[in-house]
Amino acid sequence: MSSSLSSLPAGAARREGAFLVWSTLFRMNEDKEEAQRLLEVLRTLMRMLGISNREIERRLKLHPSSLTRFFNGQVEAKLELVLGITRSLGLEYHELFSFAYPERQTGAESAAAQKIRSLLDTLAPPRKRSPAGDGD
Repeated sequence: MSSSLSSLPAGAARREGAFLVWSTLFRMNEDKEEAQRLLEVLRTLMRMLGISNREIERRLKLHPSSLTRFFNGQVEAKLELVLGITRSLGLEYHELFSFAYPERQTGAESAAAQKIRSLLDTLAPPRKRSPAGDGD
């Protein structure tokens, strides 16, 4: 048991431990649901482009019906396959994610994203000022 749980009375420690397990499982479920949503976006893009599972399997040299099992959740979704399907559709990686997340919500960034963006801003070279009278 972790040190924070061991300092609690037995009943409270069990409740705290159960909560930690539950919250971890809840987050894993959210992650799984988001991964499934991303796969649905990918499948929709395939349909919009008129490209079948069989054609993608041919392009990626996959076993027939691999994508059916993949999209049905019978096979674990691996990032390499998602990116391979994206490229075989003629899309760039960022284009898949821009279709999946079309609106970048300002002000709704996580603390981690805000910190990274701030660090990147400090690393960026200063913008050059245009000469006076340049119209810029």
